[in-house]
Amino acid sequence: MASISYGKPYDDYLRQQVETGDYASTAEVVREALRMHKHYRMTQAEEMENIRKAIGRGRKTPGKRPGKEVTAEIVERVKTRRGLK
Repeated sequence: MASISYGKPYDDYLRQQVETGDYASTAEVVREALRMHKHYRMTQAEEMENIRKAIGRGRKTPGKRPGKEVTAEIVERVKTRRGLK
């Protein structure tokens, strides 16, 4: 089996996670981190697609709402989805 070093801070963190009993191995910690990262990136891509669609809808119906109002609404939606509100 190959041994990979992630650098001291990460190696220490991985070791701590195993020592606390939360994980059986460092590989398990890394797999979970990759799953979480993949989910994060997919969510990020979905948010960008929703923003693109909202912009497209806004371009099709110009003049109904001020651009600043629409932008503020989009920013609030993104903050809410990311748990920043």
